Amino acid sequence: MKGKQIIIRGSILLSLAAVIFGLFISACSHADILPVRSNIVYQKGEIVNLKAENFLDSSVSSEVLKKAILYSPLLDREKYTLDENCNVVSKGKDYLECGTYQVSIAYKDEIKTVQFQVVEA
Repeated sequence: MKGKQIIIRGSILLSLAAVIFGLFISACSHADILPVRSNIVYQKGEIVNLKAENFLDSSVSSEVLKKAILYSPLLDREKYTLDENCNVVSKGKDYLECGTYQVSIAYKDEIKTVQFQVVEA
């Protein structure tokens, strides 16, 4: 009977090891498609451009950049002015006022949110 217990325990351990290994491989193969930049700070008066590439790490592929969609309260045309190059300023000003702002970037089923600041020069 002891021999069967050892074989069963060994089988359970091998199965458990296979499951853990499978989870590890799965986690490693799911690379972060939208790695975001952190600590983004603009000086008041500096151009703030709302293209996704300005908020994502430089390692993001051009294919992802083409298809990524940026959402932000900064797209509200009642409060902000956006030009043809996606540069944003506060309504009635030629700069974005000081404060903390947020953009969200979506690609397929992944969404990342990035905060940035505009500070006094």
